[in-house]
Order: sequence, then C-alpha cells, then structure tokens
Amino acid sequence: MNQKVNSSSLDFDGEYGLRYRSSVRGSIPGYETFLEFAASTLKSQCPEAQDCLIIGPGAGEELTLFLGVLTNARFTLVEPSAQMRSFCMAELQKINATERCNWIANTLAIAMKELKAESFDAVIALNLMHLFPPAKQAEAFDQLSTLVAPGGTMLLSSYSENLNPLSNNLIVSIAIERLRIQGITEEQIKMIFSSRNQSVFSFDPSRLVSNSKVKDLGAPLQLMQVGLIRMWLWIRASTKA
Repeated sequence: MNQKVNSSSLDFDGEYGLRYRSSVRGSIPGYETFLEFAASTLKSQCPEAQDCLIIGPGAGEELTLFLGVLTNARFTLVEPSAQMRSFCMAELQKINATERCNWIANTLAIAMKELKAESFDAVIALNLMHLFPPAKQAEAFDQLSTLVAPGGTMLLSSYSENLNPLSNNLIVSIAIERLRIQGITEEQIKMIFSSRNQSVFSFDPSRLVSNSKVKDLGAPLQLMQVGLIRMWLWIRASTKA
C-alpha cells in the first residue's frame, strides 16, 4: 500500500519518506515491472505528448522512466513533501532533466487553483487515490479528470480491494504470506493491514465518475493487478459527443 501525499497519517518529510524506496517495494510485488508497464502504457498511448501532469512523483523512479519514454514532453509535478521533492530533484539532475519539469509544492486540492485552466496530454497519479476517503476520492477523481485534454490519457493506480469478499479474502491471505516470506513480523503485518479503511481506503473507479464534464472519459481499462494494487487507463474522447 504505497502512499504519497500528506493527507495520510504517514510522514513523507520524516522517517516514512526516508524509507519510501524500500517500503513501496514491500507494498507492490514486482515494483520495477509495475513502473515499466506504466511507462510502456504512456509510450503506447501518447508518444507525442507535449504537456504531462504527475501527482505525487514519489522518490523520482517513475519520473525518470516517464521522461525517457515521452521525450517531447514537459512535466508539471505536484508534490507537497519537501523531502520527496529533494529525492526527485536528485534523480532529475542525474539525467539532466530539471528544466523539463515545473514544480507545484502543494497538495492536489491547493494545486487545482493553479491548474484549473490548464489541460494535459497525460495525467498520471500512481498510488494516490487510496489516501482519500471515498467521498474525497470522487472529488479528487473529478478534479484530475477535468485536466485531461481531448484525446488525452489518464493513468491511475491505487490500493483497491476486490468487491467479491471471497476473492478479496484470498488476495489478502496471499499478500500476508508474501510479507511473512519477506521476514516481516506478525506485529508489523498486523499494523500494515490495520490501515485498511483507516488511513488507506480502497478505490473503486466504477463509482467515481460523478461530474458530467468528464463523462467523455468513458469506462476505465484495468491494465493490471498486483495483489491489492491495480492500474487503470482512461482515454478521453477527442471531441465531445
């Protein structure tokens, strides 16, 4: 369960932020493949993108991949954590890409005041939505949706439980065994899963298209599922019906 903004109880400017690179790999099996799949999706769907938006770029690992596949694009990065921004800047300096990025050092809600008149060829929010309770998820989804340009794409991933309780319990049991194999203590496992629907909330995209302005996004395509994390793609219609 990867978490990226200060709306959660996790401190991205503190110890959790320092451990982010390792903790996200504990949360998402095959994390490198997960990011490669996201980058491949962007390269496939919007290779000529000019303007892209990333909400919560983490420690910069996803950012360097996306810069590499969308070579014509400039990126707007929304990240309220100073520590996470510093990690990203270090990665950008390694590939001489700092000038391709513009920072908004605020939460999504505050950033929307600056972004509301803009649109982007790609809007990317990996492992963000589960930080918001369901009502706030709908609000955040609508905000992001309005920023997708006609013909543009939106790529989201989130902690997302299966709606079928039997299937969900099976996935949870597999996730728990994976943590045990990794050597995580029973106390730590209990603490991790106690966050479900407390500080981490399951994201169900089928319930969230509430704003009439974003109906032309259509239904999401689920691209992958890794344990309790899913990734979806939306493609906005080039013209409104």
